[in-house]
Amino acid sequence: MIQGLSTRTQRGFTLIEVMVVLTLLAMLAQGLYMSIGALQSRDRDRAVEALRLRLVFAAERAWTRGQPLALERTPQGYRFLARDTAGGWQQVSDSSVLAERRLPDALRWSALEVEGRNGTAETLLILGPDSPSFRLELTDASGWRATLGDRNGRVELLAGTMGP
Repeated sequence: MIQGLSTRTQRGFTLIEVMVVLTLLAMLAQGLYMSIGALQSRDRDRAVEALRLRLVFAAERAWTRGQPLALERTPQGYRFLARDTAGGWQQVSDSSVLAERRLPDALRWSALEVEGRNGTAETLLILGPDSPSFRLELTDASGWRATLGDRNGRVELLAGTMGP
């Protein structure tokens, strides 16, 4: 070793190294946050598509059996009902497709129109040989999603953003 020069060992991290690591962690957290948001949006889209398919199935079943079915909206989701022998409504128990379902947390019922008339939260959507035209709407922070049904049993999806 040369006289007069001392060896110095470095301990810890420099400020620049710490800042680089924190920046990388922030970018990773942002990417994860965006991925989770995209997954939640995809879950909501899938839930609305599943509802559409179940409405089609229920309408076809009601038409082929000649027995009306009804969609009942619940605060957490929905269920399908069938007429019992006394003329009341009972939850469908013989079909896993029509079993009670829960909606993703951010998705909420916002409207039901049957034959152009607004329904209340208790209004049943009755499907059968004489199914009505309807608009069933759900909303979340990103906008609204609606299922539109016509008298021929077709059910389609619409989506839009919330107005200002």
